[in-house]
Amino acid sequence: MLGVLEKIATKSIKETEETEKYEMLDERLLPTPAVAVERCRSVANTMAELSVQSVYKALLQFTEYKPDEAEEIISNEKKVDKYEDKLGSYLVKLCACELTDADSAEATKLLHAISDLERLSDHAVSLVKSAQEINEKKLAFSDGKSDLSFGWNGEIAGGGLLERAWL
Repeated sequence: MLGVLEKIATKSIKETEETEKYEMLDERLLPTPAVAVERCRSVANTMAELSVQSVYKALLQFTEYKPDEAEEIISNEKKVDKYEDKLGSYLVKLCACELTDADSAEATKLLHAISDLERLSDHAVSLVKSAQEINEKKLAFSDGKSDLSFGWNGEIAGGGLLERAWL
């Protein structure tokens, strides 16, 4: 029976590359807050990954400006804005439900975190605009720029910044 239901669900929900993670936030899950909170956390994790990756890529623009990556950062910021809107609205509805203390605390934490994540992606756009200006004006950093780049490469990519901050 479960296999039949899975096939029906798969055929009725056409998944495309444009399907965003926030579409997992189904209001029919609100009567089961524990599941809804977990979905919110999953969506917030995706939002966090986009935000942190954008900052990382924005910082790399100072060492080598790439217009296509700059556009990707700006595009990701628009996605993060949409995530904040959808997730924030869903969390407000969820908080109106009867929640356990743990679910209530998690929902509150997520509400606060998503605004910080959105701000982080805004900073990524600011960084990329600064890098673009530096590139357009043909300005150059002193020899110390490689130290900045190396520090961020190690901290974000290999150092688990997201995991330490989020978990």
